[in-house]
Amino acid sequence: MKQIFTLIILCISLTASAQLGGITIPSGHSSGTENLKLDATGSYLFSAEYNKVIMWNAKTGTQLYTFASLSEKMNDYAISPDGTQIVISSEQNLISYNTVSGKELWQTSDRTYVKTLIFSNDGKALLCGRSLGGSNTVYLIDPKTNQYIASVADGVESTGDPKFFKLDDSQIALATTGALRIISNDFKITARKTVPNNGTVMAYLPGRKQFFIEYRAEQQVVKALYSIEGSDINVLWENSRKRLIPATNGDKFLAIEEVGETSVHDAWLYEGNIPSKSALAWKFKAKNTITGGIMNSQTGKIYLTVVNEIMELDVKSGKQNQIFRREVADLGSELMSSLEYKYTDGKLNIMTEDSLYKSVDLFRMKAYRHVNTSIKATQIVAFSSSGDTIGVFDEDISYLKNIVTGKKILSVIPGAKGASSEDKNAFFFNKSGTKIYFVTFSDATQKASLKKYDL
Repeated sequence: MKQIFTLIILCISLTASAQLGGITIPSGHSSGTENLKLDATGSYLFSAEYNKVIMWNAKTGTQLYTFASLSEKMNDYAISPDGTQIVISSEQNLISYNTVSGKELWQTSDRTYVKTLIFSNDGKALLCGRSLGGSNTVYLIDPKTNQYIASVADGVESTGDPKFFKLDDSQIALATTGALRIISNDFKITARKTVPNNGTVMAYLPGRKQFFIEYRAEQQVVKALYSIEGSDINVLWENSRKRLIPATNGDKFLAIEEVGETSVHDAWLYEGNIPSKSALAWKFKAKNTITGGIMNSQTGKIYLTVVNEIMELDVKSGKQNQIFRREVADLGSELMSSLEYKYTDGKLNIMTEDSLYKSVDLFRMKAYRHVNTSIKATQIVAFSSSGDTIGVFDEDISYLKNIVTGKKILSVIPGAKGASSEDKNAFFFNKSGTKIYFVTFSDATQKASLKKYDL
């Protein structure tokens, strides 16, 4: 049976003068952008917002895909080492997508209360950090099949929401309140560390092999760097509004602080063995408070979250390169007479009342077809899986047409006389495009019949 979905992101506005409607498709974030991640190559940027993750081309700022979680609020997401898979967790379920095609790979409601995710260094296992009733556990699943593999043995209780960090190609760290566990590639806990002052781990700086932590000491909020190798602490700031932006590589990190309640921000670049001394300092403007970010030292780019936008800055100059922002694709001003959405590949096909045939890739939020036709608003259109072939019906009129060449494939579809327009969703092709289905209505029997024609 044909899948029918309601597209809540389509907004149709009417004007009384000409019964015109505008079909708009928003892209980007609407609010609360957070948890930025780069793939291993630095070519793709990922950003989270409540119930979705957006994938961007880091070089051009183009939105590629929008990956939805299965719940209203997601907990975390993980990118595979080769960058081809993303897994999103929420309180009651997990869902996975292919980042090349944008298609869903699997989903499950058997994996509950997963607060944090990370792929193993070889990509063959997905580590799930579960937190329930104040108790944390870690188990492994196969990222290809979602099958349970094993649990990570741990005889010591931990509290607080867990968070995974990749240390290097041989180790992963699990941070909880006041504690760190080091997990090897064979999924054994090789070391346990106590985070000073029962602190919270905020980020990991791989080039420095240090964690950025926050803790309270004598009524002050202390922000410091903590080395797990020597257990050394380098206090950075006390009771400061500075926000640390970690780098994916190298020994650099950035500190940002808003100047009063203005749009101006101070920025300091730190590197080397003395993290309290900045190498560079500059100012930049942002329309709101910076809430987080990530730095790619190899490309010299910084990505900062500002409400519903992502700013890209140059590391050395602080100059703004581009903004990854919310945009709206205008598909025209005419009401649609027929539409069909194929959820498997995210393609939306629309026939408007003024005979325009439009197609939109909803995974990439990009319109890619705009063709003038002679199809009337009263006629019903069925779209093939590719969208290149359409079937047109209107009582005693029926034909197949190749929309690319503009030529009719079949002048009359056998058995389609008396096509009924009561249910436009009953006119469709099968997945392979070898059959077309349609409904006819008989005045004599007053009955509707679903028919098919083999192409």
